Amino acid sequence: MYYCIANARPAIVWPVDYDQFDHATRLVRAGIALRLHHLRNLEPLLRRALDDATLWQRCAQFRASCLHGGEQTLLQLVRQRIMQS
Repeated sequence: MYYCIANARPAIVWPVDYDQFDHATRLVRAGIALRLHHLRNLEPLLRRALDDATLWQRCAQFRASCLHGGEQTLLQLVRQRIMQS
């Protein structure tokens, strides 16, 4: 998951245990992953992931939002909370 986000690559998610379901849902809702429900669908889903230019664009935008401003926004929120204490 983190590799895909860091490298602006679409993910194919197939959750099977614990927090994987939550992570998969968040990635799919963010528009940066496709969910695999059965292995027989892996090939068409992989082809879709590779060919979907919009999916790749969303991945690049998501990565950029994480790198540019995301860290600063988090730092700002932490500083505000510390100052309130």
